[in-house]
Formats: sequence, structure tokens, C-alpha cells
Amino acid sequence: MEVPGPTKTTHQADTLRLELAQAQAETDRLKHAALDLRKLDDARRRPSHVWTEAAERALAELETVTEAAEKRAEGASLTVACVAATIRQAEAIIDLAEQAGALKGSPGTSSKDLLALRLEPDAEGGVPSIAAQRAFFTEGETFEIHPSMRSAKSRQPGVKVERVFGLRSKGLLLVRPSIQTYAPGETAPPLDPALRQLEDGGAVFVSGRRGRGHWVRRLTALRRLREHWQASHLPLLQLFNPESRGWGEAQLLNLGDLDADWHLLHGRTPATTTARQFVRKAIGTTDFSLLEASAGSARQPALLELILQSVARGQRLLLVAADAAELDALLAVAAATPKWSDHVAAVRLSDPFEPTAEAAQAFDLDRQTARLTEATAPLSRGRRPRDVAATLLLETCNLVCAPLSALGAFPSARATALTRDPADFDQLIVLGADRVRFADFLVPAVHARRWILVSEAQERPAETDLTELAERVFVEATRARLVDELQAELAFKACVGKDGSADDEDADIPDAHGRRKVLLVLDAPSEEPRALAAAQAYLRQRQLQVATVASTEVAQFDPAALSPELNILICVRSTLELTDFAQRIPPEFRLVVGSLEPELLQPLVRRVKLPKARGKALAPSRTKVRPLIFLDWQGRCAANLQGLYDFRRPGQEDERSQRIRALLHDLKAIHPFEKPLWEPQALLRLKEQELCSVGELLQHGVRESNNPERGESVHHAGLPRPFGWQSRYERLPNA
Repeated sequence: MEVPGPTKTTHQADTLRLELAQAQAETDRLKHAALDLRKLDDARRRPSHVWTEAAERALAELETVTEAAEKRAEGASLTVACVAATIRQAEAIIDLAEQAGALKGSPGTSSKDLLALRLEPDAEGGVPSIAAQRAFFTEGETFEIHPSMRSAKSRQPGVKVERVFGLRSKGLLLVRPSIQTYAPGETAPPLDPALRQLEDGGAVFVSGRRGRGHWVRRLTALRRLREHWQASHLPLLQLFNPESRGWGEAQLLNLGDLDADWHLLHGRTPATTTARQFVRKAIGTTDFSLLEASAGSARQPALLELILQSVARGQRLLLVAADAAELDALLAVAAATPKWSDHVAAVRLSDPFEPTAEAAQAFDLDRQTARLTEATAPLSRGRRPRDVAATLLLETCNLVCAPLSALGAFPSARATALTRDPADFDQLIVLGADRVRFADFLVPAVHARRWILVSEAQERPAETDLTELAERVFVEATRARLVDELQAELAFKACVGKDGSADDEDADIPDAHGRRKVLLVLDAPSEEPRALAAAQAYLRQRQLQVATVASTEVAQFDPAALSPELNILICVRSTLELTDFAQRIPPEFRLVVGSLEPELLQPLVRRVKLPKARGKALAPSRTKVRPLIFLDWQGRCAANLQGLYDFRRPGQEDERSQRIRALLHDLKAIHPFEKPLWEPQALLRLKEQELCSVGELLQHGVRESNNPERGESVHHAGLPRPFGWQSRYERLPNA
């Protein structure tokens, strides 16, 4: 069933509502943190008007680009290569499926009826891309297997399979092929080519719907913050307010220094002293507190002490972790802590495709729900007893834990809960804040009153899906309404050899002007005639010989009838996906401009020209098929945007300069020399919106500079120095 999108509403902010919200926030602050009332006279702590035009513009822009990305993902499909899992991998995933109860719903099914697939890993990380994980492990349940990329893209019938179980981190997918029925006495149909190819150890292609649930959750959080905000959201709104006066210094909870005042932090070591200071700040602050510490034994006592001290004051906590293993390790230590069960009622939301560690299974929501279902059956009143039990557990516990990948199971994060009040948590603790992007942080953040961010001492960059970022680049180009002209301009640069893609040694020179033959593939899903006409008119203005091939003209297309002076051949992406046009393209067109899978052009790869002899005859045994040259503008921009973000630290000027030159080169590649078609400021904003983690945002902002004299918002420049950042930050020494 399709996840419904958030319903957009208009709710204007007024002065009276702001005053009431600020009064409620101040009352809540005094209630939870025994503060010195004399400090309220500090000018830096006077409340400011947080709902400003700057905040409205920033949130509206974030909402617009998120909505555009969500609409593009709706109905789109994703195709990735996969191979049969090894015997050991198949046995392991079948055992996990049996332990999870995934095989109980299909009686009579044996392991021989199942297929264990291993999705093609990412080139660097060794795991499938984030987009593939979302498509095949969360959103969809039925897929198709095809023997080739072209058959998958052309929507030809494939082997329909149903997901039985999966292991996201390993890229292992356990599926069940649909049962083929035939009349008695009739011979069994021949084995499908894809299955035969899979049995022989070859690669096949599995296709499914793209995941859009994360876009919906982001969009819901932004609309809640913008249109249904409450008093607890004032610090989040303040992130976008250029006025930094309202931050002030963080307040500390009045706790004693005796060991009897603490549950776990005993002694006088430097680590214990720093951890106590962090707990005082985390409970006493009205907005953010930050802890930097390496994962392990030094950090766990501080977090458990914070939880116990907060629960003792009647607070409810939401604990979100970037890594499920780190969360389970903390819960395992908590289970062995004395008097933990007497004070803390914890529930862990589970990701169905990442099994909970054995030491933390006692906190799993599904297990606790199963034990409570029988007792709540008389209270169901027409509802499912299991749903009643789960709701009761979530509403009565004082600690909810969830890995970032399990937030889709959080009821308050769903789009249907937009108009209802947010879940009332006093604190949100984020483990691995250096790996949680700001847009993902907002999903649980709108349900809390204050936020504690815990990051690694040696920060690791947030994991980014470059394919998804490249799609965002294309969305921004589409919003400029010049995407066809931009692709045509890159084809012009490739044709005349001014794009840096290949020199004369690596390209055929078919005419006296040194122009190379280019295949331009436009990404035009709906308006093919308009896109072809716009690109053709633009390139003819650049004095090039151009020909177009529409999807309906492929059958009549004759490569021999093309003019020898032809420079650029234009088609749309669907022409390569739905027809046999790749088999008809002349082999001189080695430069391909467009974002598409190389497997679609395998027929052209097999027929492409060999290198020129340059006066010497090539030995037949040494001849090799020449590779195609793909110019994927949005992919290159995404990679350089990521590199520009990764190398922004002091001491990385050389690497950063290389990325800047590469990025500027890509941006210039789509502009004429005389006048730019489009000022790509939106591309640079993508780096701010999608790459920056929440920990980086509070420390440095989404921009590179952090000049204390800059009058920009926290979202742009980080928490103000010196009192804003230093008073909220603690760093644990290594154990």
C-alpha cells in the first residue's frame, strides 16, 4: 500500500501565539532544571522573536526541494545487478529467516524453493547503495529479475519474486519466485533465462520501486516545524534566526559532588569529572548540549548516568543511533547495570532487516508486545490486540530507543500524524551525530524539548548516496527549466573537445575540424518531442550538424543514411530502454552524454571502433575493444560536491582546491563561453541541505567559514562563539 504524502496546510504565526509559546517554554525550563532566577536578567537570555522572515524562507526552501525530490522518487524504479549468494551465505540467511519467523507464513516452503541473492556492493563501501537498501529492504516487497539491464528498463516480463527476508548491511536478499502453474500432464515450462543465468553464476538484474518513505518523513517533519510548531520547537526555529542574542550560555543542573548523588559516575578521575559536567549541562540546558567521545567504555557510563538522572526527574527520553550495533551495545551494558530495571522502562524499535543483538533482545518492542498481547486482548474493542499492546508500551515507557533505519516504525513520524500533537519527549539523545544528516535529525527532533548530540572524537563523514545526490542535482536543474539546453551544451563541449573528457589520443577525429561524434541521451520522461526539438535548435545555433531519433522512428532509422558530417545524434533515455536503438547506433559515436547505465549500450560496446594505427599496423592478438566515454554531468557534480564537503577542514587546502577546480570545471561545462545559461547556486545549496550532519551544523554550520563576526543563523555559521558553543560542549578524554 502506498504511503500517503503529508497534507499541506497553512497556519500563520501571530504575536500572541509566539508570546504564549515562549512563556510555556520558559515555564518548562524552570520546571525541569533548578535554575538561578537572577540569571534571567542576563540580556543574552532574553527571549527573541524566533519566527522571522529569514526562518520562514529557509524552512520554505528546505520544504520545496524535499517535496521536489519526493515527487521524483514517487513511481520511479531502481535496477541493480545481483548474483547468487554463496552456499554459506544462503544457509546463514535462511537460518536468520527461520529465527525471525519469516518462513512460518508459507507452510510447505522449503529452502529449495527460495533464492538467496547478493546485491552488487557499492564501489567503495562494500555494501549496496543507500538507494538500493531503501528500495529492496524497506519500501517494496515484490520485485522482478531480468537477464539484462535493457530488459529490465524496457519493462519486459521478468521473473516475479517476493521478498521473504533480507539483511541490509550484507546486501543479502532472500526471495521466493512466483509459482508457475500448468495443466496436469503438461510438461513444465523451460527455466527462465534469468534463473538459468543465475544458476550458472552470472549476474542478473533485479528491479523494484524506489524508496520514498524517508522523503515523506523529512517532509512531514519540516511541515510540522513550519506550520504546526509548538513551544518545544522554539530552539529548532532559532537555528534559522540570524539573531544570536537568544542563545546565551547553557545552564547547569544543581547536582552535588558526592558519590551518593550519582548512580554510576563515582571517583575523581578527569573522565568522571567531565562526564558529570556533561550530565549537568544535558539536563539543565533548554536547547542543545554536545558530547564528543569515542564509542566504548568511556562514553557508556556518561550516557547511562544521563538516562538515570533524567528518569529520576520524571522525564521521557528518545534515544536514536546512527548505528544499530552501537545502540545494542549500550542496551547490553544497561541491562547489566544495578537498579536499571527498577527505574527505566525501555523499548527498542526494531529494523526488520537488521536483527537485534541477542544481549538487547529483551528491550525489543515486538518481543514485549507478544508478551503483553494476551493481557490487552479484553481492551482491544475491535482493534488488533497486538496494536493495542504496542501503543500501550510506547505511551507508558520512559525510554524509546531506535536505530536511524527504524524510524519508519515510529508512529509519530508518519505522514498521517502530521496534524496530531507530536510525541512528548523531554530529551532526544542522538548517538553518532556526526553521521546523521540534519534533515534526518529533524524527523525525531520535532518530538522533543531538548537535544543531546553525541559524536565521535574523530569525526566520520555522514554516509551519502551519490546516486541520490545526483538525482537532486538533476531536480535542481529541472527547476531552472533549462535542463535540455544544459545537456545540449555539454554535448557541444564534448564534440569540440573542450570538456576535458578525452584528448585526441583517446577519441576518434572524424572530420577536418577536429569534432568528435557524440550521442546525446536526454532525460525526458514525458515530453519527448519538445525535448528533442529544444536540444536540436540549441545545437544548430552552435553550428553543429545534428540528427534526432524519436522512439517511434527507431524502426525506420537507417545508420547508412546519416551524413558523414553529422556531429551529434540525439535521443531520449526511453528510446534506449524500450527499443533496440542501441544495436543500430553507428560505432563512431563513442562519446555518450547522459545519465544512464552502461549496460544499456552493450551492443554498441561490442561494435565500437578499434584505435587508429597511427602509421603502424596493430597485431591482431593485441587489439582490444575501445571503451565508451560516458559524460554524466549530474554524477560528476555530485561527486565533486561530496569532495568539496569532505575536504573543508584546515590542513586540507590542497585536496579542497582540486575539488573546487573540478566542481567549477563541471559547472562551466554546461555554460556557453559568452553568457551562462544558469547560475548554479542551487547546486551549492545541495551541499548545505544534504551533506552536512547535525553535529557539523551546530559546530561549523553548513558553510565553510565560521567567522565569529558573521551575523548569520546557526544553520549557516554554527552556534555563536564563545558562549554559545563552549557552554554546551564537553569532550571526554580517552580511557
